[in-house]
Amino acid sequence: MLACTAFNAINRCEPETLFNAIKAAWINYYRTIAKRGQNQKFLKGWLKRINLIEFGSSLYHVKKESYNESFLSSLQVFFDIEL
Repeated sequence: MLACTAFNAINRCEPETLFNAIKAAWINYYRTIAKRGQNQKFLKGWLKRINLIEFGSSLYHVKKESYNESFLSSLQVFFDIEL
């Protein structure tokens, strides 16, 4: 659980700045995973999916069929959204 100071810091952030920081963290995470084993072959698809998400947009505008269930589930948890 995040400490109150972390919540306060998040609440003071501009929404777009916070969104961009989270998105950058996801991109960095995918690049880190891609360095392991045979995962490099998946990086292009992962980055394509994360780059479909833009500040102020809704995932409802993207066909759910283009995502697998585990990716949708991770987005729900990470961005705290309902799909």
